[in-house]
Amino acid sequence: MEDLKVLRSQIDEVDAELSALLEKRMKIVDKIGETKLKSNIPVIDHARASQVVEKAVERLDDKKYNGEIAQIFTNIISVSEAMQKDMVKKASGDHDYLSDILQSAKPKKEISKKTKVVYQGVPGSFAEAALNQYFGKDTTTTQSVEEFEDVFKALNNNQADYGILPIENSQTGSIAEVYDLFRKYRCFIVGETSVLATQNLLGIKGAKLSDIKTIYSHQQGFLQTKEFLRKYKEMETVLMSNTAISAQYISEQKDITKGAIASTVAA
Repeated sequence: MEDLKVLRSQIDEVDAELSALLEKRMKIVDKIGETKLKSNIPVIDHARASQVVEKAVERLDDKKYNGEIAQIFTNIISVSEAMQKDMVKKASGDHDYLSDILQSAKPKKEISKKTKVVYQGVPGSFAEAALNQYFGKDTTTTQSVEEFEDVFKALNNNQADYGILPIENSQTGSIAEVYDLFRKYRCFIVGETSVLATQNLLGIKGAKLSDIKTIYSHQQGFLQTKEFLRKYKEMETVLMSNTAISAQYISEQKDITKGAIASTVAA
């Protein structure tokens, strides 16, 4: 085992290099800020920030540090943006732009049938239940997509006004994939609602529990019913992208040996 003092000495050497490189980066950030100020270019550039983080992760030899490096570079970008904002404020004679923004802020968009809301899954999913609970049923124009990332893409491309996404549940905690996508696309949470996710084992008409050999569901569905599944270890489990999609699949298969873990609405 390497001596702790030796390892700390190695850390000190790396930190010295980092300090020098970060100082060099900050000086370049200053120059970028000056250029933006002269050209009246906005300080925040979400697309560029995402590219910086993605490139930093791509350069890694050991991909197990992807999350940590992405977080570090996200923080570096935040500091750089704060520096440039401070430059704009000083150049304007310490004008309080925050007060201006708060005073001129537009009220929340009026919700109507023209409001476009996108969610991951199919009708009957918990995401659709959250959408109806938050906005009201049939009050907006809704669209379902296959993947969580498709929700973010729709928002980024101005194809939707709002997106419905799960961020955590009381049994399995945070949904890491969604948090990673928030960091990648730099979208913002503007509201929340809680949905009681009651899972059920579904089968086609006439199927009995003893008939079920294979169960389909989303990973969260399996995690939320693990106590039940422990009693039926002989049943095979197959991952699907959504609980409601799992219900749709077994409905189409019309096979009494196939079941799905999903909501009663999906049933």
